[in-house]
Amino acid sequence: MTSTAQPQPNREKNQTPETPIPEEEIATIQQYGDFPVIRVVLRDLMSKHANILRQIIRKQFQQGNHYMIIDLSEVRYIDSAGLSALLLGHRLCRDAGGVFVVAGAHGWTDRIIRISELHRVLHMVETVKQGVEYLLLTRIQKDIEREGEDEL
Repeated sequence: MTSTAQPQPNREKNQTPETPIPEEEIATIQQYGDFPVIRVVLRDLMSKHANILRQIIRKQFQQGNHYMIIDLSEVRYIDSAGLSALLLGHRLCRDAGGVFVVAGAHGWTDRIIRISELHRVLHMVETVKQGVEYLLLTRIQKDIEREGEDEL
């Protein structure tokens, strides 16, 4: 009697269904002045990673970071769950009077964002440096607007 082995689903190296993927395998955090940069280190940002990315974004937000950059320069593909994580960051920061910037989207990642027309909602720049400059200018502009309102 021959046994037919069922194919096993692909798993991340050394991962079991019970073992969560460590945050640092999804993204790293670097601080540029006052702004955290969430650098996604995956090539494919898929559903199985999106919940962890959402947790990383929420944690930064809860630490008082309402101006953030997410660096997608290493990401070659993003699915709808990954897009949802980007929208979460955008919504959290916007609702708190801050800004969430998407940097480095290219290739299929950029195409998917544009096909879904999220480039009309998200603040997108080519590089992290451009993102930092955008956040600095935006924060200065908001500070000036607040000062003008205070004088009235």
